[in-house]
Amino acid sequence: MKHTKNILLITIQEDFSVIGLKHIHYYLLDNNYHSYLILMPYFNENDPSALEKIHKFISDLDPLFIGISLMSHEYESAGKITDYLKNNFPTKQVIWGGMHPTIAPEPCLKFADFVCLGEGENTILEYANALRDGLDPKEIRNLVYFENQQMIKNPLNPYIENLDQLPFPEHIIKNSYVQERSGDVSKVDKKIFYKYAKYAGKIYDVVTSRGCPFSCTYCCAGFINNMYESKKIRKRSIDNVILELEKASNDYPSIEAVYFHDENFLCRSKTEIGYFAEHYRKKVGIPFSISAIPRFVNYETTSLFKEGGLTWARIGLQSGSDRVCEEVYKRYSFSKDFLKCLKIGVYCDV
Repeated sequence: MKHTKNILLITIQEDFSVIGLKHIHYYLLDNNYHSYLILMPYFNENDPSALEKIHKFISDLDPLFIGISLMSHEYESAGKITDYLKNNFPTKQVIWGGMHPTIAPEPCLKFADFVCLGEGENTILEYANALRDGLDPKEIRNLVYFENQQMIKNPLNPYIENLDQLPFPEHIIKNSYVQERSGDVSKVDKKIFYKYAKYAGKIYDVVTSRGCPFSCTYCCAGFINNMYESKKIRKRSIDNVILELEKASNDYPSIEAVYFHDENFLCRSKTEIGYFAEHYRKKVGIPFSISAIPRFVNYETTSLFKEGGLTWARIGLQSGSDRVCEEVYKRYSFSKDFLKCLKIGVYCDV
């Protein structure tokens, strides 16, 4: 029976804007696992020196399993890394997660032992517990795997309803490493972090909700809605969000702006938005940006946000044709909504 609590999580991104994987990492840490996260954008299977260094790192860590998070454009690189891992650490299970494995699990199982679909916190913890205790993980929800040349897709865990229960990820990730272009595996300190962080670490990334009110045909959010058969939007409490941002701004005075990654930050009541703007201004006071769906934008909420510190908003324009938006994209936000946003932006100076 295995007793190790070390877990290795790998990202292939070139910077530390890996919000989903950070949440998985801190969820494992919060549940008494020794999770380690490594950034590997420069993996080169033809560099013997680099391979030797990553081999030593993984051997010394001796993880219970290895998890890889990826998007579609990282599929080829993730496959190469996984082939290396399976050839050199054949007893270690490799699990893939993230948006691409969720959308297309079958080709991912060419490389990985398991794929985790959708929201992964509870699944990855159950998976870790099973391996730690020497149990077969094949009954765990959200997992997909091959057995007898057939793909088995387990039922999904229900959504996490109370997002306030999740631990805050830190700006400089605890137990994090980078394999640099030289092949050296460097532990992340402030110097390394600012070298590899997006915008030199001056932007703090945060998510305050999960879900989207739309199910557009081209969007992964729509795919998730359809997979879970739900458009439910789960929101962290404003107090919980402010507490995270207040801590981050105090711990890292170099942060110059906050980037809200919510699909649509405006899926909140006027009361919530007013409360957020007031407390954000008093306790955080750093300029911030949001994403918003045009139909949800109005003068009143935009003015409240502006008072709170909003400097710019990302508004998507998929097509100037209302017919294309409705019939092709199934996105029920139209040209008049976008033009309204432009007027509001000018009026509110956003």
